Amino acid sequence: MRHLVLIPLLLLFAVGPAFGGENPVSRAFGDDGGRAPACPYCGMDLEKFAHSRMVIDYDDGRSVALCSLHCAAVDLALNIDRTPRAIRVADYPSQKLIDAETAVWLVDPSKPGVMTTHAKWAFESLQGAEKYLQENGGRIVSFAEAMKIAYADMHQDNQMIREKRGAARAPRQAGMSQLHGTPAATTQASEMGRTGHMGKGGRMGGRGHCMCKMRHGGMAPPSGQQGSSAAPSCH
Repeated sequence: MRHLVLIPLLLLFAVGPAFGGENPVSRAFGDDGGRAPACPYCGMDLEKFAHSRMVIDYDDGRSVALCSLHCAAVDLALNIDRTPRAIRVADYPSQKLIDAETAVWLVDPSKPGVMTTHAKWAFESLQGAEKYLQENGGRIVSFAEAMKIAYADMHQDNQMIREKRGAARAPRQAGMSQLHGTPAATTQASEMGRTGHMGKGGRMGGRGHCMCKMRHGGMAPPSGQQGSSAAPSCH
């Protein structure tokens, strides 16, 4: 009897994701282990940027999930010998994946997008694009034109990304410098640790420090100089 009860429960858990138990974004990007899928080029969380995400399926079976048109353009350029079998993009309002080539694309130069200084959004319907157009501005373009603009913006977008990441790294680098000391202090500490006492000329036992060298080095002073008051002190 116990086994008869367990079997339906196991079947319920097995088919649960098919009825909406699994996050549809995770399922679309092949998420495994419960981790949020990430763009392979920039590391962006694809669930967070579900409104701009794209998926490219190549004819050799390779499939890649990306955060934006910018990173899709990068992947297409790097895989010039592969032929895209299908390119999908998120419908901006609903976040549902649609055919990128039949989607209505809109470029909004007045607003930043994902990995770009000029927003580039896709819409399943012309009505959705026109609604955005009325509220925010921009212009409607084809997929081919949107790709051309993405490549034209690539240099400027890459510069923007570098600057933002550099600004984000600066506080961490400053914190590491404070933790380990300034370069000058680190160099001085290293020199002191190597030589013990820095005498004239930057080395222990240099000129004027012969008695210091004899005392700490275990060397006996020359005959007639033992305990001589003329000898310089260690410090």
